[in-house]
Amino acid sequence: MLSDDPRIPLKTLMGRMVTISLVREDGSLRYFNGYITECRFVRCDGGFASTTKRLTAPSATKAIGDKTKMPITAEALADRGIKALMGSMWSGAAQPKSTKDYEETYIHAKVAIVDDAAFTVGSVNLNVRSMALDSELNLLSQAMDVAFDLRKKLFKQCTNDEGPAQFGNMKKTFEAWLDLMNDNTEAMASGLPLSGQIATFHVDRQPGSPVI
Repeated sequence: MLSDDPRIPLKTLMGRMVTISLVREDGSLRYFNGYITECRFVRCDGGFASTTKRLTAPSATKAIGDKTKMPITAEALADRGIKALMGSMWSGAAQPKSTKDYEETYIHAKVAIVDDAAFTVGSVNLNVRSMALDSELNLLSQAMDVAFDLRKKLFKQCTNDEGPAQFGNMKKTFEAWLDLMNDNTEAMASGLPLSGQIATFHVDRQPGSPVI
């Protein structure tokens, strides 16, 4: 980072929440939000001071500062009666001949259906940048018949099963999804057709250092 004031007291920057905008090659802006948790003077050249800063996401900084535990895991949630399921969506040829006949599905839209009674569909992510900076749009509705119909269609698309009746118990569905995800993962490894579109959670890239 560059500054035209080489005398900025770096200690005053520690712990501050900041928004940094970077200009990409195509001229668009990329925003980063977080608290400054590390700041170091590098050099002074031609009246400009160069410093390095480390940004940490607000939730992580709070956890470090308060000496509390980091965000809860899916296993810990399950111990408290809240079951979370994370998977990947895939499509495949009717008669696969190689691993190239499977393709992971990328969907940018976010959908949440609550108890077959309400739903939201849109582009918003649950983070500071999406909520405070980016231009996003979501639809929120309490039309129960629409929410139920949407849930049935999505379940049918993903698993070939609409799931239980409206307001029904999801316990068996949750367990069936876990089995189906494992079955489809094994099917792709064996070159077999998929049943539905869900498989165990898959990331084929190495995570980078956290920025925000």
